[in-house]
Amino acid sequence: MTALQPFSGPVTGSTNITITGVGFVDTSEIVVQFGSELLVHGTFVDESHIVCVSPPINESGSVTVNVALNGQQFTADDVSFLYYGIIIMVVW
Repeated sequence: MTALQPFSGPVTGSTNITITGVGFVDTSEIVVQFGSELLVHGTFVDESHIVCVSPPINESGSVTVNVALNGQQFTADDVSFLYYGIIIMVVW
């Protein structure tokens, strides 16, 4: 894994992310890990790209992202996703 596009999104999740790397294979067992516990399904696009949707998280900050093509053995790349808070403005 070499990059995420985009590299940031809101803590509410639902950001469509493209993961760039090399040697991806078409399997139904692709799992993307956000931080140490949050797991989502990844979808194969081609040998260089996987797509997924970011999960919601409780607080803003940077988390590492890793991929498992077999659902179990995750990469250990130094790629991060930055979660940012949502600001709600009320105008009276």
